[in-house]
Amino acid sequence: MRFLPLLSLLMMMCCGYSSLTKAQSCEPLTKGAHYQKTGTLEYIERLPSPNHTDSPIVIALHGLGHHKEGFSGLASRLPIHWRVFFIDAPLTYHRGHAWYRFRCPEAESDLQQSVEAVLKTVHALTLKYPTDQKPAIFGFSQGGVMTMALINQAPLLWSAAANFSGYWLSKMPPQKRQDSEALHLLLVHGERDRIVPIKRGLEAAKLMGDAHFLISWLPFDGGHHVPRIGLEQLTQHFESAWVSIKK
Repeated sequence: MRFLPLLSLLMMMCCGYSSLTKAQSCEPLTKGAHYQKTGTLEYIERLPSPNHTDSPIVIALHGLGHHKEGFSGLASRLPIHWRVFFIDAPLTYHRGHAWYRFRCPEAESDLQQSVEAVLKTVHALTLKYPTDQKPAIFGFSQGGVMTMALINQAPLLWSAAANFSGYWLSKMPPQKRQDSEALHLLLVHGERDRIVPIKRGLEAAKLMGDAHFLISWLPFDGGHHVPRIGLEQLTQHFESAWVSIKK
């Protein structure tokens, strides 16, 4: 299914790679002060309306070089009854943050550290706001990579997940799951994405499908951004998952 071009809601900082040598780009990145001190990550909380303690929780992960302040611009496009946490990555990168070093041998080890940091943060949030539903998660670009890594490592923690313009990073394929661990995963990718070509999104969809994740694939006529149609599908995707879990 094809869609007409859609207005970009959010353009990430995805340029500047070519100006760095490989040695420069693979130097260790500084860890944020809050992460160094606590092992957890800073976030912006978009309160639900009405503000019930048992409102459904959604975790949102930004892309490379971005930050919670910028990514939280999506809040106005998400249902007001959701409690949404826009989380900062643990590593500093220019004026923003990174989940791992881009195109570096250390990327996978960085990714694993970031996964552990998100899991620790989410654990604290779910203790603070206990709900009947498990949290849902989505991410863009590096945040999409993180989303797939997180649901691969801890599939029973989540109700549903969505990946915008991400790819599978690890050299190892996702772990195959039992039917009881089946998790719905929405993948949204621009057909004209020059940062992460759509081929990599399709590869991720196949890998996650082979691991028995339940895949919904949504290509759109656009580039490397979060489209309106993707957020509309995200809303349906998460709400349907919460309803099915209650039954």
